[in-house]
Amino acid sequence: MKNKKRIYFIWIMILIIIIWSMVYASNSSTNPIQTQVSDKKTTKKVYEHTFPEQITKKDFLKWEFVLNDVASIYPRREALVKDILFDIWDEVKVWDTLAILFEAGVSGEADSKINLKNTQVSTKNKLLWDFKNVKEAKIAETDAKIAEKEIIIKETIKNYDIKILQLENLIKNKNSSEDSSVISFESQVSVEEKNLELLQKNLENALSTNDEKLYESENNIKQKEDLLNSKIEEYFYNIIPIFYLGKNSFIDYEMINTYDISEYLWAKNISYRNDLLGKAIIFQTSRDTLKTIDKYKNLIEINNLLIKVLKNTIISVNITESTISNYISTINSYNSMLLSQKENYDDARNTHNILIRSEDEKIQNLEKQIIKQEEIINMKKSSLLVVNTWKTEKIENLDFELDKLKLEKSLQIEKLKAELKTLISWKSLLIANEDKGITGMLSEIQVAKADLNREFVSSWDYKIISPFSGVISKRSLKIWEKISPSMEAFRITWVENSLSKITKKEVKFYVPENLKNNLSLNKEISFSLLDNENTSFTWTIYRISPEIDEKTFSIIVQAKVDENVLLPNKSTLKVNLETKESIYKIPSKSIYNKSDKKIMYYKKDNWKLWIKEINIISDDWEYTLITWDFDDTLKVVTTPIFIK
Repeated sequence: MKNKKRIYFIWIMILIIIIWSMVYASNSSTNPIQTQVSDKKTTKKVYEHTFPEQITKKDFLKWEFVLNDVASIYPRREALVKDILFDIWDEVKVWDTLAILFEAGVSGEADSKINLKNTQVSTKNKLLWDFKNVKEAKIAETDAKIAEKEIIIKETIKNYDIKILQLENLIKNKNSSEDSSVISFESQVSVEEKNLELLQKNLENALSTNDEKLYESENNIKQKEDLLNSKIEEYFYNIIPIFYLGKNSFIDYEMINTYDISEYLWAKNISYRNDLLGKAIIFQTSRDTLKTIDKYKNLIEINNLLIKVLKNTIISVNITESTISNYISTINSYNSMLLSQKENYDDARNTHNILIRSEDEKIQNLEKQIIKQEEIINMKKSSLLVVNTWKTEKIENLDFELDKLKLEKSLQIEKLKAELKTLISWKSLLIANEDKGITGMLSEIQVAKADLNREFVSSWDYKIISPFSGVISKRSLKIWEKISPSMEAFRITWVENSLSKITKKEVKFYVPENLKNNLSLNKEISFSLLDNENTSFTWTIYRISPEIDEKTFSIIVQAKVDENVLLPNKSTLKVNLETKESIYKIPSKSIYNKSDKKIMYYKKDNWKLWIKEINIISDDWEYTLITWDFDDTLKVVTTPIFIK
């Protein structure tokens, strides 16, 4: 009996499968699938459906806990710490003295630095005076050229007007007598002789101006050479203490003592030190007899040898690597400044040579013009003889000559005016360039004065004073330790400032660019400690940077933190950020095979079924992960389409 029931059941299932296959074949041939009609009665099929579930993933980020009411205090000068008056967890008030430093000025160090800065200010003031004198000289030279060009324009117009008037008179008196023609040519000869006198006068002026320019140029070369000599003396004087490695009480600036220097300058390579001392002693005793260029070369060689010796100097407690590096940096800066002064001196000499060539060319041109003008006068006198010979011949083509002369006048005057305009523009450009140099030097003077004032201030600034009220949370000082302005001395918490009024505690974190759309203002974020994920906090985002960091390709996000949360400043936190992916989960039974493709059916609000091709990522026979280009609001059919 059981076997018969089993056979009946198998036959019924086979029949159902055959019918389902026929219906599926007919329905799949059209898309969308229309609802079926039977027995001339319209019925709506009822399907079970579900909505696709969008998959999310978790991103773990490390973030930083920040206290906005924290401030750091730095010392204002290098010094040794003499005493520390406050320590961690001590409460301080504004203007409290936190630590005391040893006063500056040991062995005249502070006075030496102040004198050096004062010398720099004086030198720059002298350079400013030189710049102003050069500017005035160049402007005066350009004004003279402009005045000369204006005179030439006036004289040229006058000469052409005389010639034009003569031609016009000749046209009116074509049939005039011999005397009229002779007088006309005599006038022309007189005009050309006046032009010759003007050219000769211009030549005299050019020769006189040439002497003045050469004198000014030679004076400029002398000033640059004196300035280079001054710098050589100054920098040699400044490097002498380095030979003694800072032992100022033993320095003899007038005669270097080889024995004393050898006692302090412990070079690993003795030959370097001997070469250095030999050249330095020779330079010190004979530099007054050397030429400027030879002094420059010798000092550069001494500086380079001193750098070699310093690099080979034995490091000790008193002679640290930092001290050696500072000396080398100072010597390199002296070399750079000496090179700059040497280039200025070379530029002045080159400018002098160019000036000589330019003025010689100008004078030669004037001499050529004088020779040409003399030829013109001779030609005019010859023409006068021709007029006397051909006294009865009529003057022809005078109208053509008059038009030609007027055109020549127009072109010549236009050319001269263009040259005048160029000179005026050059003057404006000259003033702008010189003013730029003067402005730059004024700025350098202000910087030098600021450095001088800073040396004055640092010479008596022997306290570290708190500009805030609060509680000390960190101390970096130790008694007898050397500190510098770049070193954080104290860190104070509970400081009132504008940022802390918004939120005293916050979390600052960096979110990758591809996750920025998952964040928004006022969104709550859950955090946990890096070493204790069971302890979590919920805080609110209140700032999101509008820019992406060009190095990390991340955006900075800040979240407010409740004031009751007690965490150390700069603590590392962890967040679990959930982000949605374009992957959806649907029941596996809703997927069908069609040829070599995977499809599913979904229902629209008009009771029609539609087919959609999908891509399968994974399948566990109960649920399947797929990708598609729709959203999660579509109704996915989960029952066979034959069931009503």
